[in-house]
Amino acid sequence: MADDSGNVQPVESSASESTAPVEEAGKTPQGKEGASGYTSETEVASLADLHAKAPEVYNAMLKGIAQNIVGEMREHQERLKKMMREARDRDQG
Repeated sequence: MADDSGNVQPVESSASESTAPVEEAGKTPQGKEGASGYTSETEVASLADLHAKAPEVYNAMLKGIAQNIVGEMREHQERLKKMMREARDRDQG
């Protein structure tokens, strides 16, 4: 879940099919109002559950995963280019 400052709160996953307990909507453990109605104590049982409870967090998570994949692919591509250049230079020289 994201708070007013844009920070993402931790989300715990569970392998069981049962629904996890949810804090009273709009209340944090300290009694302060939460922006999304969920707190860092809120648990989700699956990605579908996360998508239903907090679509903005779900979308941010997917975007982060995609950015990591793109970054790794870029690093692998640069490594491959370097290897190909070195092999070509070795063959020519």
